[in-house]
Amino acid sequence: MRRSTTPKYVISTLDVSGLTSIMEWNCKRYGRPTEANIEIFIKRFNQSLQSGRINAHLGSKAIVSKGTIYKNTIAPRQEVATFRKPLFEVI
Repeated sequence: MRRSTTPKYVISTLDVSGLTSIMEWNCKRYGRPTEANIEIFIKRFNQSLQSGRINAHLGSKAIVSKGTIYKNTIAPRQEVATFRKPLFEVI
């Protein structure tokens, strides 16, 4: 049996409907917690919401507008990187 571990970093996302989600930031999969990597993560997630993609069932209300990576400590959480989606995007 594997032992559980506490992630070093967490990402907090805010979608356009106002809901906040907190997930583990996996450095092996997503890279170091930088503003460039969080931008790539959010853009890929938003692309997965398009019709025919893996997260299409979540709908357009799940589009992430802001994301922040925190160092996962008890209190206070230390902000590492932030990304805010532009108000308008050309698709």
